[in-house]
Amino acid sequence: MNEIMNSTIQVHDEECEKYVLGTAMSNANALAEIREFINDDSFYISKHQAIWRAMVALEDKGINPEIVTVFGELQS
Repeated sequence: MNEIMNSTIQVHDEECEKYVLGTAMSNANALAEIREFINDDSFYISKHQAIWRAMVALEDKGINPEIVTVFGELQS
């Protein structure tokens, strides 16, 4: 049992990651709340990590991280 608790296996769910990102983009207050619990390393898929970093960068600049602004941030 102790071996299981100390395991380094990273469990991931692509659909869950998409849901978290979509929720953070569609709700102005969600990202601020979610940031308290997760960071880019919380995402298994590298594309999702990049999207998360773009969203955080936008929020830090005072820009609402919605689909168009996130896309623009990813392109820059």
